[in-house]
Amino acid sequence: MEVRIISTHCIKPSHLTPQDLKSHNLSLLDHFVPPIYIPMILFYTDATLDGHHRLHLLCQSLSETLTLFYPFAGTINDKLFVDCDDRGIPFSEAKANSTLAHFFNQPNLASSLHKLLPVQPTWDESSQGVHVAAIRVTAFECGALTVGAIVSHMIADGAATSFFLKSWAATARKANDHHPSPNFEAPPVIFPDKADVLPKHAGIMALCGRFIKRGKTVTRRLRFGASAMAKLTAEGSSSRVPNPTRVEVVSALIWKSMTAALKSDSVLISHAVNMRRRAVPAFSEGYMGNFLWAAPALSRGVELLPELVIKIRESITKIDADLVKSLQGEGGSVRYCEALGEMAGEAAGGEAYVGYSSWCGFGLYDVDFGWGKPAWVACTGSTGDEALSFNAVVLVDTPSGHGIEAWLYLPPDDMAMLEQDKDLLAFATLDPHPLETNAPSLY
Repeated sequence: MEVRIISTHCIKPSHLTPQDLKSHNLSLLDHFVPPIYIPMILFYTDATLDGHHRLHLLCQSLSETLTLFYPFAGTINDKLFVDCDDRGIPFSEAKANSTLAHFFNQPNLASSLHKLLPVQPTWDESSQGVHVAAIRVTAFECGALTVGAIVSHMIADGAATSFFLKSWAATARKANDHHPSPNFEAPPVIFPDKADVLPKHAGIMALCGRFIKRGKTVTRRLRFGASAMAKLTAEGSSSRVPNPTRVEVVSALIWKSMTAALKSDSVLISHAVNMRRRAVPAFSEGYMGNFLWAAPALSRGVELLPELVIKIRESITKIDADLVKSLQGEGGSVRYCEALGEMAGEAAGGEAYVGYSSWCGFGLYDVDFGWGKPAWVACTGSTGDEALSFNAVVLVDTPSGHGIEAWLYLPPDDMAMLEQDKDLLAFATLDPHPLETNAPSLY
């Protein structure tokens, strides 16, 4: 499939950003994440407006949305703050010479998804002066369209990026009166940045930095349907964790399979945990920035599924209200460094690494611009070319909301081993058609 760019321009905020908000400082937790972009692609099969009106609506509503999300229209300055200079979000209009049905039916779908993004979301250490976000809207011959977005992880985590997309859609539907406003001011106050006292490789790099590599990466999808989830949950339960969550059992099963695929007796994993929900009282969904902390766990040889579930539960449980509180205020940077050291010590025995991130429950299937909810939501990393990366798993809700779709990123040889794991394939479908049976028809 070929994608032709029709136009590219910058969408600026509908109102200029006030002078006192022209510089947005990063918070302490923003240093925790690697220098990557978060990619999200939303597929719409039932777009009732004609192309011109759809594009006009998206551009106008995005401009209005950026008045509230003003740092998203800025540029990154030396990894320390964002210049809220109203340069705008690069917005490209594109057309695909294919129907969506044909696009979905190609044998290696994941390898073509990057065409629907505005730029390739690769690892980028040089972030000086780059845009915080970018958008591409692609129209298919059948009338379907995609909205592809990338947002710098330095200013937003997955939850914040999802909140932005939901806010944009609410503005397009003129339903923003019922949607909470974003808050960019609270995070730097709650978690003040003391970059001068942080180690050179602060954050997740302290945990997984030695596992980052340059090389080809392969992307595969595993879908765990509702019935498979019920069976997997039963197999993963134990007296210590009698009611494991969907995310826990899927993560544990993939972890178990990864141990064999990576040919390692000790695989270190870490789950990115949303600390908004861990604080007491909980932080608002509209708090922008990165509210993430890593929950590491280490396997020792071949372990049973319930044992891995217990390890994941115990690790995530450690990220509690006390930890969130300890990272706040002037003493937060000291505790931050101490916590990094503790995590590095726990993970020292890992011979291989897999980073997990869950987008389940983010409400991405509620991003309705006025022509219906997405039929499918995709995430994609690199095209597979030589690039810096680490082994990763991203968990996303299925369209029905009852299952999980796991996006796996591994080197080709390791992925080939994983694809043959019978225990894994007993519960999951490898690279299934994106739409479930109850999803909108493409024909």
